[in-house]
This record gives sequence, structure tokens and C-alpha cells, in this order.
Amino acid sequence: MCLSNHQGSYNLDGLDKTLGTYMNCTDIINKLIKFFRMKLRMPMFLIFLVTVTSIFAQEEDKIVDKKIVTEINTIFNNNVEQKPICKVSGSGDYNLHKVVTTGGKSNIKYSSTKQPSSNYKLVKSKLTVKTGESFVLEIEQSNNWSRTMIWIDWNKDGNFVGEEELIQVMGQGSQLNPGPFSRRVHVPKEITTGVYRMRLLTGDAWSFEAIPESVCNEMFNCSIKDFNIKII
Repeated sequence: MCLSNHQGSYNLDGLDKTLGTYMNCTDIINKLIKFFRMKLRMPMFLIFLVTVTSIFAQEEDKIVDKKIVTEINTIFNNNVEQKPICKVSGSGDYNLHKVVTTGGKSNIKYSSTKQPSSNYKLVKSKLTVKTGESFVLEIEQSNNWSRTMIWIDWNKDGNFVGEEELIQVMGQGSQLNPGPFSRRVHVPKEITTGVYRMRLLTGDAWSFEAIPESVCNEMFNCSIKDFNIKII
């Protein structure tokens, strides 16, 4: 078999002239990636590449070029479909009157004092931002006894679960939080391009003294607003 530390090779003679006769693993995977980008869009081929790379990476003293691993993961993640976003509803006199972003290629500009139906709203205004960059998120709450928590569904599983998806908390638990609030949000460098969902929950600071484990299904003493973020 081929070895990623260049101590071996794999004979591809007769398989494909574009791959050559003898090459190390780095060359083979590079050629496969190039061929894939030109010819193929098959999920099973992606899984094959990721699996082969993982096997190489796990072998002692045989480390695959990190750029190749990143490239394969990028191809794989770009083909991961967004799972349905979990439904949610709230209750009570809680609302976000204003949500504004700055620093993106296009920015969210939302303002409304109207309480949404079932205390939930998917807002049409969208943010566009580049990978590895940041944007500033500004909010105003409808009252001073609330606090607001923000998640982004980075892994596209639709449920906003995980510490890495809770990106900001504005206001403290069990106290008044008059606001307005402003926070800078950083987009991970390794995140792939595509559309992601951002969820903002504004709730009673005493009821939400602790961060909820889930922001899905029926919730109380809060309202929820969703926004789409396009990563380019």
C-alpha cells in the first residue's frame, strides 16, 4: 500500500495514465481530489476519500499532509445537506425590538415592536460574511428584565446543541439587563461556505438564569427569532 511518509508507493500502472505509475499517498490523493473536482460529485466517492485519509492519519509516524485533509473535509462538508431546523415557540411579553449587524458584505437590519405569532419569527433580513472574518451584532430588548442568547447551527444538524454553537450571551441571569447590547462574533476559519441558521432567544432573566440545553419545541417566558447567515 502507499504510505504518507513517502516510504512506500502504490502501483497504479494501467489504472489511469493521469495518475502515473508510481506515486506516494500525497500525490495519489492530490490527483484524486483534482479528478473529483473536474469530473465527479458523488457522495460515496467523498466518503472513500475521507476514510482513506483517516486511515493514513491514524498510522503511527505516517502523517498525511494537513492541506490535503483540509481540502477533503472541505469538499465533504460542502456536500452536507442542512437538516430541517427544529421548530420552536415561546410565550410571555418578551421580544427583540431591534437586531442589526455591521461588518458583513450585507447586513441584518431588523426593527419591530410587534410580538410575533407563537413568539417565533424567521426574519427575512440576511447577513453575508466571509469565512475567518467577524461581524458586530447589536440588539435591543423589549424590556429590562430579559437576557438574550444566540446560537448558530454550524454543523447543520438543525438543533443548536453544543457549546460551539452558543456564540454569545447578552445580559446576566437573575438581574435587570437594560441594554442595548453589542458583541463581536467571529466566523471560524475552517467553516465551509453555505447558509447557516442563527437563533436568538430573548427570555426572562430569572427563568433563564441557566443556559437552556435545547432551544427547540415549546418554551416559556421567551420569544425566538431566526436569521439566515450566508458564509462566502
